[in-house]
Amino acid sequence: MKRLIWFGLLFFSLGWSFFLPFFYPVDYTLGIVSMFVGLLFMLAGAKDFSSVMRRFDKRYTVLLIPLVISMFFIDFPFNIGIVILVAAIALYALFNRLRVKHVFIPLGLVLSGIVLSVQAALLPFYEMLASRYHDCSAISPLMAGLINLFGLRSSVSGGTVFVYTPDNVYPFTVTTGKLGLFFWLLIFAGAVLFFLLSDRKKEMVKPLTVFLVISLVYLILRFITLVFVYTEVESLSIFWAPIPLFVSFIPLILLFMVFVYLPDLTKQSDIFRDFKIRKHMLLAVFTFFMFVFLLVGAMAYHDPGVKKTGRVLIDEYHSEWENTTKA
Repeated sequence: MKRLIWFGLLFFSLGWSFFLPFFYPVDYTLGIVSMFVGLLFMLAGAKDFSSVMRRFDKRYTVLLIPLVISMFFIDFPFNIGIVILVAAIALYALFNRLRVKHVFIPLGLVLSGIVLSVQAALLPFYEMLASRYHDCSAISPLMAGLINLFGLRSSVSGGTVFVYTPDNVYPFTVTTGKLGLFFWLLIFAGAVLFFLLSDRKKEMVKPLTVFLVISLVYLILRFITLVFVYTEVESLSIFWAPIPLFVSFIPLILLFMVFVYLPDLTKQSDIFRDFKIRKHMLLAVFTFFMFVFLLVGAMAYHDPGVKKTGRVLIDEYHSEWENTTKA
């Protein structure tokens, strides 16, 4: 059942694509639905980890203090992981009091909250880097060669791949958006958490390597496949619109389910069960929390600015941003 976690990560990525205006207008309704479906997959996958937290340590409720504070200071949707973590801890306490045995439910919420929090912390960095350095024209010759190999005639000029059909010539730039790195990075961030929670780090080298190799090959083949599809539909949205992006990643998720082994969290059950608070660690823990809180807050803060009248002129020559007229 834990293989279903892969689909949970995919639906979480779909939810973020609806929540944020990176490639498509914001749609909170579809975003919430996607997150809810992803949550169901995570709960189903958590059944295999149900032995991790059979006994709830009441001292975990101390975590509610910084989590609740962060929940109100961080804007939606970036606080969605924290909200789920608060609900998970409260549910754990309730289940423990009522002696309910279905601990996979709060455990699935804990895993989902951690994954979504890590993804939310990653998003500002992705936005900063992808908006400035989204060009991947270095691999354009490779893409053109593979497109020729698969039956279409193509060439490269100035980093742009030109694909020739009997009716038209189609130019394609190779960018992080067209490669689907947004979805892949979110899935990767979630998967790495499970690898890090394994106490047999050396055994995780192989599945992590398999993950990276499969991803590299698939992202290249996905781009080439979408080039073929574009020559029929002539719509660039197939590269980055949420639904086409989601559908194009389903085969990759199926490959992960078959070839990439997710570690068993029960090996680290003591870490989850025992929560020890030592006085000499309070200052260090508080300092670390403030560091993470301020770092994420500084990167995720969106200054509303002041609405300006008139025209907005962009100095393309001196700007550190990439050319806005190049797709």
